[in-house]
Amino acid sequence: MTMEGKITDFDPGAKCISCSFPVRPDQLNPFGMMQGGIISAAIDNTIGPLSMLVAPPSITRKLEVKYYKAVEPAAGKIFITAKLIGQKKRFLFFEAVAENEDKSVIFASAEAMHWML
Repeated sequence: MTMEGKITDFDPGAKCISCSFPVRPDQLNPFGMMQGGIISAAIDNTIGPLSMLVAPPSITRKLEVKYYKAVEPAAGKIFITAKLIGQKKRFLFFEAVAENEDKSVIFASAEAMHWML
């Protein structure tokens, strides 16, 4: 299974990237909403490419996701925006947000720490 994510914007100066991911029927939980793990995977699949574009190779050491609102199939897609917010020695720090297309609804936010190889 692939998540069918697409990069929608990349700003190398701001060290920021945006990606979209469709809400697919095979990703829904028994309540008919996008599974939290899929939302987390979309966030990780956005931060990962950003880390490759703006820093030396690294791996995710910690990903903390806070959920605010369920993603219903009617949303069609979720949009993840991630930004590198700092570096300390061999650690990179990222923030990300998962929103609807017009950014009027925040589904989840995340903080990640990567370890440079």
